[in-house]
Amino acid sequence: MEFSLALPYPELSGKITNDELIELYDLYAGRFSELTAVTTYSYQSVIVNDCNLSTIFEKIAESEMVHLSKLAKAIFFFGGAPVYAGKYNYFSGSYADYESDLKQIILNNAQGERQAIYAYKQLATRTQNQSLCELLSRIAMDEELHLNLLEKIYNEINICE
Repeated sequence: MEFSLALPYPELSGKITNDELIELYDLYAGRFSELTAVTTYSYQSVIVNDCNLSTIFEKIAESEMVHLSKLAKAIFFFGGAPVYAGKYNYFSGSYADYESDLKQIILNNAQGERQAIYAYKQLATRTQNQSLCELLSRIAMDEELHLNLLEKIYNEINICE
C-alpha cells in the first residue's frame, strides 16, 4: 500500500512574495495544516481499535511529516523561520481532531485531505514561482492518494455493516 508517490520533490529556487510566505506558514502549522494532520493521524493511530487501520494512520502521519519537513525547508529557503505558527497564531494541540467514532474519524480525515488538496492547488496556481508551484502540486498528489485510501476504507466499512 502506497502512502506517498514514488516521485521526487522538486528543488526550490527564486523568491516568493510575503503573502505567499504567510500562506506557506498556514499550510505548515496553521489550523488546517501538515502539523495538524501529523498530530491528528498520530493520535488516531493510537486510539483506533483496529491494528490494520492503526498502521494506516501511522503511515499517513509519516507521509504528512515529510510534507511538514518540505514546507519547513521551503519557509526557510524563502527567508522565513520555520516556527510552528500559521497566519494568525502559534500552533495549538487543540487543532488536532480528537474524534473517537471510527466512521466520523474517516469522514473528518477525508474532509481534511480535500481541504489540503484545495489549499495546495490554490497557492500553486497563484504563485509566480515555478519551483514552489511544483512543490505544492507534488504534495497535493500525496494528499490525493490519502483521500482515495480513506474513501476506500470508508466504503469498506459501510459494506461490512
